[in-house]
Amino acid sequence: MNVPPFFQFGIITVIQCQNWFTIDLRKDTITPGVIDNYVGPCPTNSLDSAEVIQQKVRTILKQNGFNIPDDW
Repeated sequence: MNVPPFFQFGIITVIQCQNWFTIDLRKDTITPGVIDNYVGPCPTNSLDSAEVIQQKVRTILKQNGFNIPDDW
């Protein structure tokens, strides 16, 4: 069961070029990974870290009216 502030979300997946991130909102965890055999990978120095991805997701949720806990 999901609890506030994310009643309708449990997990958010973000894909950036060859990298993927799974953000578990219930457990407050982020798991990174790489897509095997990705065609045309982006340069590593142009990709965001897990922390930056989580901050961008936080910003998008806030912009869409979600009340984000300060410690998230």
